[in-house]
Amino acid sequence: DKKRKGKGEMKKTAIFATLALFSVVALGEGYEAKWESLDSRPVPQWWQDAKFGIFIHWGPYAVPAYAPVAENGKFHWDGYSEWYQGLMLKGKQPFLDHHHKLYHDAPYGNFAAQFRAENFDAKAWAKLFRRAGAKYVVLTSKHHDGFALWPSPESPYYNAAAMGPGRDLAREYCDAMAAEGLKRGFYFSMLEYANPLYPAKRDGAAGEGALSIGEWNRRVNMPQLRELAEKYRADIIWPDGEWDYTSAEHGSEAFLAWLYNESPVKDTVVANDRWGKDCRGKHGGHYTTEYLFEGGDASGDSAAHPWEECRGIGNSFGYN
Repeated sequence: DKKRKGKGEMKKTAIFATLALFSVVALGEGYEAKWESLDSRPVPQWWQDAKFGIFIHWGPYAVPAYAPVAENGKFHWDGYSEWYQGLMLKGKQPFLDHHHKLYHDAPYGNFAAQFRAENFDAKAWAKLFRRAGAKYVVLTSKHHDGFALWPSPESPYYNAAAMGPGRDLAREYCDAMAAEGLKRGFYFSMLEYANPLYPAKRDGAAGEGALSIGEWNRRVNMPQLRELAEKYRADIIWPDGEWDYTSAEHGSEAFLAWLYNESPVKDTVVANDRWGKDCRGKHGGHYTTEYLFEGGDASGDSAAHPWEECRGIGNSFGYN
């Protein structure tokens, strides 16, 4: 009995040793949390074959739906209606005048309750996009105003399920796009204009209780990005609003290492180049330009690397 028991223990030890060795080998084949390693990951072939996608900015800023249109018809950064809150915080007079005239200086947050999505039909959207020839769709999960289109635990009261529509718009969108065979992605803002916890003094003054950038990312950005990958199985992660801090300060390399090695979409997910103020046109998956030929952002202009030009209809991404 002792002899058989001894052999059994030896077999268990051998099995555990083999599993341990396998784990080391598997980890060795993964991507390290360093740009040199992360940048070696090829952009998934499905995205390179897709060619045409739909980019949607939709949130409370669709209620005021305003930005001044340049008289000469040329591109200008203040023409983005989705920046309504931020441009008011910056003291841009056309926005202040418009808001005072129509809304009597009411808080921007009031628009969240008026953003009700009564006529939103995700299935109709998906059928239209497929007929148009699109292969993928990217929706704003959260723009710079901080309003989330899904019931995020990190934004428990300021989201589409808690107020306004009272629905998980991200889930409806995902399910409808998948049913039509479309890949679905999420735009995600790393900054929030008026959240008192956001650390940077960008569009207004940081609150007294503002977090450090490391804590902000640990408590808000990274958990929300993981939700989009794990709960919604995003095919594309499309961050923005990264420009206040470096990718190291955002913890972007660690997140991408998790995304590429461990997440449920690790083999198929696509990521852009907006992971820190040091990244555009240098690091990440596909490079992005924005109104390239009209004087917008040309930092990702490189024909030698997978790229994507994103733009709205007219000089705005949000409805104007």
